[in-house]
Amino acid sequence: MLLSIITVVRNNPAGLLATYHSLLLQNCINFEWIVQDSSDVYTPIESLSNDSPGFSIKHNFYSDFSLYNGMNIASSYAAGDWLWFVNSGDTLFSKDSVFYVSEELSRPGINH
Repeated sequence: MLLSIITVVRNNPAGLLATYHSLLLQNCINFEWIVQDSSDVYTPIESLSNDSPGFSIKHNFYSDFSLYNGMNIASSYAAGDWLWFVNSGDTLFSKDSVFYVSEELSRPGINH
């Protein structure tokens, strides 16, 4: 099962870096990270994605009208079985967060 983690950002490079570093710490890398970016300022993800973090990064520069519009745009790029929206600046609770979410979503009786 592939999990699509979506982050919508506008002019918050420090927050985006915090989220990125949180994802780098994950033990389970069976996810893709989709960044919907409508920033007017430099966002450092382009250079970070060259670090080969083990998960794919799709960084979309596209002007959106609102947070929800950005979420819808990013969703159209998702290849995962499930979408998980993680805001810019949010960090995951532990290094096993993706693993635990993936395990729960893979249980019998959970439909997508």
